Amino acid sequence: MGIFKQMKDLKDMATAAPEMMGQAQRMAEQAQQMSAQAAAQQQAAMPGSSDWS
Repeated sequence: MGIFKQMKDLKDMATAAPEMMGQAQRMAEQAQQMSAQAAAQQQAAMPGSSDWS
């Protein structure tokens, strides 16, 4: 692989990086929401879970 091809690939990757970061942030937000929902469902499913003070 030539050095010019490597430089072009690096440039292409740098151009795509902002969109990839945005996708990663959206995925992280969705994962956090899903985790919170799962925790809430698990808490609601536990018998006597409202008795904790």
